[in-house]
Amino acid sequence: MADISFAENQLRLAQPELSERIEAEIRAAALVQSREEPLSCRILYREWSAPRGRLTIQLGRPGWVTNFAVPEAPQPGQVREAVTQVLAGRGVPGAFRPEEVVNR
Repeated sequence: MADISFAENQLRLAQPELSERIEAEIRAAALVQSREEPLSCRILYREWSAPRGRLTIQLGRPGWVTNFAVPEAPQPGQVREAVTQVLAGRGVPGAFRPEEVVNR
């Protein structure tokens, strides 16, 4: 089983329940891939490159890092699906439907 760590999670203080759910979904997706390399994760709320209404998820393994955006309030299972896709080598998730983005 791979070591999974969360170097940064900007939701922990402001939205602890959502933070825990997203971390659990990332862990679940990583465990399905069953790779031995450690996986470092970041959940970024105020990332400059994320579109408005999105969170940035950063995943890293030795020699590899990727970033992708998910809705600010993802549906249950949505982060797991996106992380599974990325870790399986099927690329970063495409755009989500506009109604999935929280308008401000």
